[in-house]
Amino acid sequence: MTNKILKYNDFINENLRDKMKGVSEEDIQSILKNLNAFDKIDKIKKYNLSNEFLPSKEDMLNDLKKLNAFDKIDNINKYNLSKDLLPSKEEIKDALKTIDDYKLKEILSDCIEENNIDFVKYIIDDTGFDINASITTNNSTPLMVSSKNNQNDVFDFLISKDDIIIDKQNNNKETALFFACGGGILYKVKKLVEMGANVYNESVSNKLPIDIVYEFQKYGDEYENTDFNGVIKYLEGKMKKGD
Repeated sequence: MTNKILKYNDFINENLRDKMKGVSEEDIQSILKNLNAFDKIDKIKKYNLSNEFLPSKEDMLNDLKKLNAFDKIDNINKYNLSKDLLPSKEEIKDALKTIDDYKLKEILSDCIEENNIDFVKYIIDDTGFDINASITTNNSTPLMVSSKNNQNDVFDFLISKDDIIIDKQNNNKETALFFACGGGILYKVKKLVEMGANVYNESVSNKLPIDIVYEFQKYGDEYENTDFNGVIKYLEGKMKKGD
């Protein structure tokens, strides 16, 4: 019995696959039976188990109903389920009221990365979330996260807010302008500078925003909506004028 419990713990704690040697098919079925359909799929893939252990679509749909709105969205996207199963706006708003601050920041960061403007608006407008609060481990703000990708909806929404702090710094003393420069996104660089972003701010490594552009310029304009050369020309012009 003790041996079986140890093997069970190895399985649940996601230790190396070789620690599962000797676990019978009966043991595996018993363990999987206690998991929801989505955790079950993850375990089966991680430990390279037989597809015969996979849950049915019916099991997946039943377990989906038991999840909160955000876990539901994650699994619908992860397993390419019908978008008709996505939670309603009401479900999302209700879910926002029940999650802790850490989870809320994690969700907000993911929504910004995905340019999911509707969810970002729910979180910012409906929960009273501090728009300038840190949402990543290095204390980056929503504006910083939105400045590094090449989609504009969330970025435009954030900079439209009266209380947005354009030059707030993270742990590396980087501002949103550093992120826009690293992405080679001329539109966002211009917007931030027009709103007062300081082109002379220095990071902890004594780099200016334009130095970040020089570093990433070697990758060329290989990504959509990037223009490193345009960013350099624009910033050099601003700095030459002493702006």
